[in-house]
Amino acid sequence: MKSLLSFRITVDHEDRNTPVYAHIKLYREEAGLIWRIDGENGDECATLPRPKSIKSAKDDARAVYPNHSPFAPKAAWL
Repeated sequence: MKSLLSFRITVDHEDRNTPVYAHIKLYREEAGLIWRIDGENGDECATLPRPKSIKSAKDDARAVYPNHSPFAPKAAWL
């Protein structure tokens, strides 16, 4: 299944020379839109609510993971 949106966050800052990333992806499922960690079979992202639209999904991601946060989110749409 192809994701509708995705972005990357840095999840480990212990070793500055070896960052660890997680990819957060938005999928359309029977229950609606849902953010998952590292792919369609990944766990639901607990920090992001289930959005009602792609626009609200983008707004939620920007609010939870601002550009200046330690998570350093990356995506073309952010």
